[in-house]
Amino acid sequence: MIALDLSLCSLSCLREMDEDPTVDLSQDRPVRSSEGSADYTTGHIRHHHQFHIPTGDIVIQVEKAIFKVHSHFLTVQSPVFADMFAVPREGPSNADGTDFCPIILAGDPVKGWELLLSAIYRR
Repeated sequence: MIALDLSLCSLSCLREMDEDPTVDLSQDRPVRSSEGSADYTTGHIRHHHQFHIPTGDIVIQVEKAIFKVHSHFLTVQSPVFADMFAVPREGPSNADGTDFCPIILAGDPVKGWELLLSAIYRR
């Protein structure tokens, strides 16, 4: 099982969002963007144009893209995600994986996540 201390991530995430001029905290989500650009390597952090699903229960940031998807599909496909989501979160239950504090996956390219989610959601 993977041991994660998500409470520290929450604090640093909120601090970074508060200091980051590209994140608009006056909105109910980090940034609502109508930008049509599919290039998520630059610019503002914004919802992914295809995989920000309103009924999703987990929010993940990859580069500048915010994905909101169903954790069930990730846990079925990956024991790593199954273990990560099985770890009880310390503090408030919405401390991580939310619109205000997504799980940040550094080092992953958006294109890889688009391919994975396209296979899962068959879009």
